[in-house]
Amino acid sequence: MIVLSLLLLLLGLALLVGGVWLAILGGSLYYGLAGAILVIIAMLVRGRRSAAQLLYALLLACTAIWALWESGYDWWPLATRLGLLLLLAIPLLWPARQGRGPALALFAVWAVTGVMLVSSLAYDAHRIEGQLNTDTIVANPDLGNPVAESDWTSYGRSHFGQRYSPLEQITPDNVGELTLAWQYQTGDLKRPEDVTETTYQATPLKIGGSLYLCTPHNWLIALDADSGQEQWVYDARVPAESQRQHQTCRGVSYLPPAAGGALESADSPSSGPAE
Repeated sequence: MIVLSLLLLLLGLALLVGGVWLAILGGSLYYGLAGAILVIIAMLVRGRRSAAQLLYALLLACTAIWALWESGYDWWPLATRLGLLLLLAIPLLWPARQGRGPALALFAVWAVTGVMLVSSLAYDAHRIEGQLNTDTIVANPDLGNPVAESDWTSYGRSHFGQRYSPLEQITPDNVGELTLAWQYQTGDLKRPEDVTETTYQATPLKIGGSLYLCTPHNWLIALDADSGQEQWVYDARVPAESQRQHQTCRGVSYLPPAAGGALESADSPSSGPAE
């Protein structure tokens, strides 16, 4: 009990001094009052444990009411206000020689407060119930350069970067019925000479019947969009560079053949996604 008494005394003095200063500044009176009570409890713990238990029970009950009033039924604000007091109460839960009544009273307050605190974990005080607007705001939106409805020719689908597809076969009502059609392993694995962070960050491009993607070591891969069958792989053989922060390729760019175009990888230890 000597250690507990010292802890309560130090905590009480800190709250008392800080609480008085806070009150002078126009803040809450709780901290100064709680600090004064903790100092009194610290002096009662060794010789008059029953009185200390009753006073602690009163402090804990008042703190719980104050915490709910100030912060609401919200886990983090409640935990910061009640957690330490609940822990410090544990050594006082054992009955004193004068009788079990004060210890039982403290235990009742401690248990109710603890259950209230823990149960707040299941309640999201900041949750906002709502629903996305499904109304058509613009019937014929400008989707940028002409892109076939089934294609995704840039990082953001079109040069406008809207990341919006006009396809309507998959909807919020049937998205839960989707199943795996195919999967593909690139075979590009992390190498001993690679930097620590090796990641896949590419947004694949869908052009016609093909899907194009790149790997961390700048392999450019073309797949059949319907079956996942590999069509071709181009290895740029980019040499390892120890100064890279990331070993990754964040996407590929596409220039239509009519403009003399080609696919190229957006090798990017330092650059952003291809657009």
